[in-house]
Amino acid sequence: MLLKQSQTNNLIEQLNNLEHNIIISDVSTNSSYPSELPGMIETIKNDSVNVTLNTKTKQQLRLLLKHAQIIIDHRHKLNSLLSNMFNAVVTEQSHVLLTLYIADLQSILGKTGTMRKGFYISIIFLIVGVILLFVRLMASFSFPFLITQKPPPN
Repeated sequence: MLLKQSQTNNLIEQLNNLEHNIIISDVSTNSSYPSELPGMIETIKNDSVNVTLNTKTKQQLRLLLKHAQIIIDHRHKLNSLLSNMFNAVVTEQSHVLLTLYIADLQSILGKTGTMRKGFYISIIFLIVGVILLFVRLMASFSFPFLITQKPPPN
């Protein structure tokens, strides 16, 4: 029982190493990883025979190993596709879009400045209006002689 658990743990560790090495080989230019990967796949295939797995898990393991083999076999094609994708017209168009975005942003900022000035002017008129209203009210209630401009009675 302990031997089977050890073999299962070993298989899991080998699968993790395979995944790690495939990811590393995809992002690196080092050519040593692809030469190790087919041997790792064969080792996992051989070790999976010794481990008791249910049917669904065996199918998933076979599918995983097939996908790993496809990635290994088509690495150069994948690299050229990725290179073409990054050097495509999309990257050139992104610069054009960025330039248009910056120009539009500058235009909006200019409009915002104009609207801000209009807001400040309207606030000043509002404050002046409130002050004039307050002066008128004060004059009409407290100092009636200011409105008629007659001297106060003695």
